[in-house]
Amino acid sequence: DLSFITFFSNGTRTFWYILMSFICYLIFPHVFRIVDTAQDTVTEKMRILLLCVTSTVVVIALQLYYKELYSNVAIALTRFPAFFVGVLLGKATYEKRETPVKNIFIWTVLSILLIVPLGIINKKIIGTYTIAFFNLCFCFLLIVFLNLLSCSKNRVLNFIYTTCRAILEWFGKY
Repeated sequence: DLSFITFFSNGTRTFWYILMSFICYLIFPHVFRIVDTAQDTVTEKMRILLLCVTSTVVVIALQLYYKELYSNVAIALTRFPAFFVGVLLGKATYEKRETPVKNIFIWTVLSILLIVPLGIINKKIIGTYTIAFFNLCFCFLLIVFLNLLSCSKNRVLNFIYTTCRAILEWFGKY
C-alpha cells in the first residue's frame, strides 16, 4: 500500500491521501504560477475554471473508457478541482480580498437548488463537486456568522465567538 501500486491496480484506499498530498505539493508551484500571472481576478477565475474543466474531462474519459481504473482512483481524481479552487482562494485570502456576504448567500442557495430539486447529488462526478461546493459555501456562512458574533456585546455570544475562534486557531496551526 505504501508504494501506491495497489491504489491503481486494486483500488486499495488506505493511504490514497498521502499520494494525493504529494502530487498536490508537486503541482502547487505550477498551479500558483498560472493564477499569479493573471492580469486580473476575472482571468484568475477563468484559468482555475479551465483547470477544473480539464481535470473533469480527464475523470469523465477515465469513467467512460477505463472503468476499472476510474473506480480505483476516482476518490483522488475528483479532488483536483477543490485543490485548484483552494489555490485561488488561498491567493485571494493572502491578498486580503473580501467576498461580499450577498455572494455567499447566493452561492449557498444555488448549491442547495442544485443538490435538492435538480437531483444533481445523485450524479457521480457532478454530485461530488456539488456537495463540495455546498460545503465550501457552508464554511463561508460559518465565517460570516463568526464575524457577526465578534461584533456582539452579549456575553454569551461573545463567549461562543471566543471559544470557536480558539478552537479554529488551534486547528489552524496544524
